Amino acid sequence: MSLAERLIAAAQIKTGTAWIDKGTDAEIEVTVRGVTTDEFLTYGQKRGESPTEGLQYLIERCVVDDTGTPVLTPEQAEQIVKASPRVSQPIVDRILQLSGYGAKNG
Repeated sequence: MSLAERLIAAAQIKTGTAWIDKGTDAEIEVTVRGVTTDEFLTYGQKRGESPTEGLQYLIERCVVDDTGTPVLTPEQAEQIVKASPRVSQPIVDRILQLSGYGAKNG
């Protein structure tokens, strides 16, 4: 496989798991995917305008089912973000890690 082919293969969007309250009776496993470059740029723009809107944008697009289809409506994502960072932050952290940002590159 050529270098170009390996780089293109490595650039594919990754999926992974975010955990809410891991190790407790309330544990929730959430499937998420990384962001595309365009989505990351839009996230940055929205976050500059309103931090909660930026987080909502990521969660709405990147919380997915087993086929990679987003599972939350804009209203549901907004409700999650506005309720508690205890829930939204682990999801956003994992999305960014899978996208190559943060301490643990997915």
